[in-house]
Amino acid sequence: MRTTPLPVIALTGFLGSGKTTLLEHWLAKSPVAAEKSALVINDFGPVNIDALLLNRPNLQLLSIAGGCVCCTSYGELIDNLAKLAENPELELVWMETSGLAEPDEILDHLTSPKLQGKIRVQRLVQVIDAAHYPGPWRLRALEEEQLCYADWIVLNKTDLVAPDQLEKLTAKIRAINPHAVLHRAARGETESAHFWDAHDGAVLASVAEAHEAHDHACEHEAAHEPAPTPAATLYYPLSQPIPRAEFDRFLSELPPSVYRAKGFVRFAEEPTVVQTFQRVCEQQETLILPVSKAGTPPAPGLVFIGPQLDEAWFRQQLAPWMSRPASGGTRLKMI
Repeated sequence: MRTTPLPVIALTGFLGSGKTTLLEHWLAKSPVAAEKSALVINDFGPVNIDALLLNRPNLQLLSIAGGCVCCTSYGELIDNLAKLAENPELELVWMETSGLAEPDEILDHLTSPKLQGKIRVQRLVQVIDAAHYPGPWRLRALEEEQLCYADWIVLNKTDLVAPDQLEKLTAKIRAINPHAVLHRAARGETESAHFWDAHDGAVLASVAEAHEAHDHACEHEAAHEPAPTPAATLYYPLSQPIPRAEFDRFLSELPPSVYRAKGFVRFAEEPTVVQTFQRVCEQQETLILPVSKAGTPPAPGLVFIGPQLDEAWFRQQLAPWMSRPASGGTRLKMI
């Protein structure tokens, strides 16, 4: 029987900020053994790509896909955490939220009456893409809100930013959240890895300050920017390898409404190798790597996130390599 609340370290951060890569490094460095840890991964898309990438032996993994835990899937999150807390052998829960998660809602669910005395929020980590902050103008209010609530901020991809620009960015972040511990990272590797230290209660104690900071930071934006269109996801399972040149052409022609694209794919040049790809479309960068996990490789399929996605266009483009008709996306109300 558990005598103390189960610690939870939650990672937030906008799409493509590097949460999954950071978490891979932290899992490798964690002093808590995998068999005494659990990982909760939420993906806005209908297939949890990040969960497939982070799965490893002895680590209890819970995947929540097809909606954001701050709104449509919060009941599943609360129930899963309550069940995890019943295991006295567990010492730590890692939680990666969707890139579209609202931090105040996340904290509200983590402090649900159903979880009182069962878990405690040890750390709320915000991952920032230093090379592209503040991101798409349509979602800047959301990214600033995520930043306001963090007690730890990881400024990632600092190797892609000039030193003077990095100092200016640090000052901007400090103006929004002057209280959080700030760490810099390159390719997801932080200068310091003391993320497991005992928590001093700063997360929940600073919620009121975060509300005030967020209202102040976003008040001007709200007055001058139109309300963003709700986002949706589309998933397209693939049965056939795609020629690499055709895949590159397809990515280059993606409509501007696509915030994020990711998934698993086989190329015609190496049809037996499953590769993972990640793309944040406003950055015009695509990362493609072989899947190195042991065991059965994940099924090829592509996930797209964004508002007003044209299902017919995607289906037409991918028809030669699809295994069945595409599914529609779950819709999320955005800030």
